[in-house]
Amino acid sequence: MNNIVTDKLSVLLPNSRIHLFSVYEDTRNAVLKLKDDWRFARVDIQIYDGDVTTAKELYKSQSSPELLLLETETTEDGFVDSLEELAEYCNEGTSAMVIGPVNDISLYRKLVGMGISDYLVRPVGGDDLSNIIAKSLVDKVGLSQSNLICVIGAKGGVGTSSISYALAKGISEDMGQKTVVMDCCGGWSYLARAIGGEEPTTTLSEACKMAVKDDEEGLQRLTVEASKNLSYIATGVDNLLEDEVSGQDFEVLIDKLMSKYPVLCIDLSMSPSYLKKIILRKANRIILVTNASLPSLRSCRTLINDISAQRGGEEDDIRLVVNMKGFLAGYDIQKSDIETSLDFKISLMLDYEPKIWGRVESKGDDLSKIKGGSTVLAQVISLVSGMFEQKKENIKQSKGGLTSFLDIFKNS
Repeated sequence: MNNIVTDKLSVLLPNSRIHLFSVYEDTRNAVLKLKDDWRFARVDIQIYDGDVTTAKELYKSQSSPELLLLETETTEDGFVDSLEELAEYCNEGTSAMVIGPVNDISLYRKLVGMGISDYLVRPVGGDDLSNIIAKSLVDKVGLSQSNLICVIGAKGGVGTSSISYALAKGISEDMGQKTVVMDCCGGWSYLARAIGGEEPTTTLSEACKMAVKDDEEGLQRLTVEASKNLSYIATGVDNLLEDEVSGQDFEVLIDKLMSKYPVLCIDLSMSPSYLKKIILRKANRIILVTNASLPSLRSCRTLINDISAQRGGEEDDIRLVVNMKGFLAGYDIQKSDIETSLDFKISLMLDYEPKIWGRVESKGDDLSKIKGGSTVLAQVISLVSGMFEQKKENIKQSKGGLTSFLDIFKNS
């Protein structure tokens, strides 16, 4: 009865709304846990104590969401009649899933055949629930094609910015993905110089204002095209000692950029902690950069735990980079010792290359055109190559939903 989604939808779900009307506390708690699932970072989940009647009263005064979860204590004829009444107040295209008390095959077939997305038997919870809801959102709203990749350093001076900028160039040029890169450290940023060879022209605060006002032209003016597939937000003239951006406005900017670009690459070095948390919860891939020194590795161990806590205990999407190998002139801690002490696998070790990275940072030179740079670039790209090699399944759009179900019901 519960069509379990066996192939986990490991994607950032699109902007959408879910409303749950529940008569049992355990169901409300199970849906509430979806807020800890990084895939649901852009999904607004509202939970109401009630049933179909409660939903009907609510939608007399406000619009219905993309997905409606309706829990019922009974599946008798009166329940179907209540669904018919509810449809009069729902937006066209609202999808509905029913959570019922019994394993009723005939009712399940009837509801699904009429357009209800699914019929779940309580109690519900766990990965099955999250995957079923995720698939329903993808079927209704469409699959989000955007990928959010962030680069964060265990401490300053480990090459976080250099790697993030090289990563953006590699994704856009070698992989052909339309990419926008942004630095979140305000006035400390040298992104404009490193990527475009130009001086910064705007502030992070101004970019957020354009997004909040939904000013497409304004935001476009702040976005500089560095090459065919690579653009950057030319921030860097912010006040150095002030955080002028609210977390809410910043998140609006992130969502706006992800709606326009398939790849958003963010440098989190020197960014305020509250902005880091927002990105770390949302990111599809996190690149954590350290060097092989003891102070950096101590911070790295703490940061791995902190990131995992922000993502509900998940570490699968973190890639650890040990940069500047050889910088400590023989005092570097060895790879096996690093992995043992951190209890975490190293994805990439990069040699200390001051001549290569110096030209990139100071002149904005293309890494691929510097002697030895192509090798370094290929290594950096390997951190994300799997994200683009695997094509996402083309899921057929469903024309069903609560409204179409009731249209058929009325004519039957």
